[in-house]
Amino acid sequence: MQKLIETLSTVSVGQVLAGGAGVVALVSVFIEITPVKINPVSKFLAWLGRKINGEVISKVDKLEGQITTLQKVNDEQEAINCRYRILRFGDEVKHGTRHSQEHFEQILADIDAYEIFCKDHKDFKNNKTRVTTERILDVYRECVETDDFL
Repeated sequence: MQKLIETLSTVSVGQVLAGGAGVVALVSVFIEITPVKINPVSKFLAWLGRKINGEVISKVDKLEGQITTLQKVNDEQEAINCRYRILRFGDEVKHGTRHSQEHFEQILADIDAYEIFCKDHKDFKNNKTRVTTERILDVYRECVETDDFL
């Protein structure tokens, strides 16, 4: 005990502060201080992960772009398919072909989907089904009033 007291009495204030700072620095490597997040290990591991997985990240980014493009093409093709079905149904109605109520309801769903797509995609060519849609709706209302479905 006497030897410990003698050893402690020879330690300067600067040595105590330097030792305390060393302990704090060592502990801060393993502990994150909240709310100020200082964790060099996390930063290093994140940097290392980006370096190791850089090629994979690049490929994933490229795939995301391709998927977005593919989704846009698919959505546009579905709108074109709706437009085709609307125009064909309109031609059938114009030529006097009778349809079931279910068929009318399906074409009304196509009309809704097509109009929503056109509203959300201003660059998509529209105005191709408006007259036909009005004709279909008129015939549908008439069929509902007279209960004259196929």
